[in-house]
Amino acid sequence: ATEMYEVVSPALFEVYLTFPDKMNNMRGLQDLMVEHVRSISGLDGVTPTVGNVVQKYKFAERHHASAGPDKTSLELTLTYTLNLNNAHANYIYNLLRKWYDLIYNPQNGQTLTKRDYAGGSIMRIFEHDRNGAIWRKITCLNFFPSTPPTGLNEDNYDSTGDAKTVSITF
Repeated sequence: ATEMYEVVSPALFEVYLTFPDKMNNMRGLQDLMVEHVRSISGLDGVTPTVGNVVQKYKFAERHHASAGPDKTSLELTLTYTLNLNNAHANYIYNLLRKWYDLIYNPQNGQTLTKRDYAGGSIMRIFEHDRNGAIWRKITCLNFFPSTPPTGLNEDNYDSTGDAKTVSITF
């Protein structure tokens, strides 16, 4: 208590996205994406678990760590608040939907390659203190949406003070 250590706050983080090369014409919206991030989950996946190997001899067991981690990829879910621009376009949702449509576009059945939907994409996650000193940095390369954006399926008269949100998993 006398050391004046700072608490680690879950609200002090920033997420920066660089879109895949196929979406170069949307790069101007990258800065707006930072302003709309409300939450990110799945960060425990940065440190993967290592499995357990069991050897048995009669009634005895010996346990060892497996040769490698159980999983070497992350599954991160980001939640964004939504705004309409001056043209009344839901630009955050539209951008995320356009990105997911590079994987599979349900309107025309088009599917593209990983080079198109992930090539050049970068996600940088910074966790910091109140002064901005970074204590953890996570970088994900060539990532892509694994789900379409969700969260627009319900409206509610009781939530008049809340901004509508959309979530997407990468």
